[in-house]
Parts: sequence; structure tokens; C-alpha cells
Amino acid sequence: MEQSLFGVGAFFFSGAFWLVIELLAHEFKFTAWIGMCLISMAFGGLCFVVGLVMFGLRQRRLDKYFDE
Repeated sequence: MEQSLFGVGAFFFSGAFWLVIELLAHEFKFTAWIGMCLISMAFGGLCFVVGLVMFGLRQRRLDKYFDE
């Protein structure tokens, strides 16, 4: 589950980041496309953080039962 969230988060964030840079390079004004890119970047970042938290919870649970 956390790997899927990492992947989805990275996909949305990187794609939207690339597109917003491209849009701002041509014309520096706020449009609906730039707003949608910012929303997609926020969604991607949120998915990435949730995946990271889930990974930490799973790792902590595994460390409780298995010593290194």
C-alpha cells in the first residue's frame, strides 16, 4: 500500500511540477491550468507523506517483533 502511495504521489507531483514550470516559462500569470497543477502537486505531496507515514508505522511494528 505504501509503495503505491509513493508511486502515485511521485507521479502527480513530478508531472504537475514539470507542467507548472513549463507554463510559467511561457507566460508568468496565474491561470486555471497553473491552479490545477498546484492542486495536483498538493495531492501528490499528500499521497507521498501518507505513504511515508504508513511505511514508518509498518517498520516500527516489524522492529518490535524482530531484532536486528
